[in-house]
Amino acid sequence: MSWLLSRTNRNPWVCLYLQSMMVFVGDLILKAATKVYKDVCYNMGHLFISNVSEFLMFAMNQEENRKKWLAAERHQLQHQIDEATKTTSKLELQYHHLTMLLKDEVRTRTCLQEERRHLVV
Repeated sequence: MSWLLSRTNRNPWVCLYLQSMMVFVGDLILKAATKVYKDVCYNMGHLFISNVSEFLMFAMNQEENRKKWLAAERHQLQHQIDEATKTTSKLELQYHHLTMLLKDEVRTRTCLQEERRHLVV
């Protein structure tokens, strides 16, 4: 803008007009910058306060979600334990029945072998 003033210094009215315009524009820029600065400060403060409260709410919700997740995990693990216990019981029962059948088979064979020995002699 100074180059414009240097070119128009021949006419004092133009120079005065341009100088007042520069002051006016400078004042507007200063006011606008001040307003923008105040808006930014207010919004940042609002955002900061809002973010703190949102963060606290998020943290509390995370704790609740963690408890829900742990309860669900506990329920799932308990279900797996129950299923494993049922399977173990079934297998132990099958083992017991198989053992009884084998003992019965061994007894029957030993009796048959004894009878065969007595018949052969």
